[in-house]
Amino acid sequence: MRQVIEIACEVTQCDIKAIKGDRRTHDPPILIGNAEKAKGVLGWQPQYPDLKEAISHPWQWHRKRHGSLLLK
Repeated sequence: MRQVIEIACEVTQCDIKAIKGDRRTHDPPILIGNAEKAKGVLGWQPQYPDLKEAISHPWQWHRKRHGSLLLK
């Protein structure tokens, strides 16, 4: 999660405050994503396999449409 926040801060040039807290009662102890399994089972291919690109693309879309609404 920290990697995602760090890259999002870099891409958006915004200071994103992350609040670390205790796990909630019904949260799973771990979360695991497996893109390889999704590729094999579903034939799915990520459009943006690089995390920085995956964050940058929607950020650019948002800025073009809602630039004046961005938080500082």
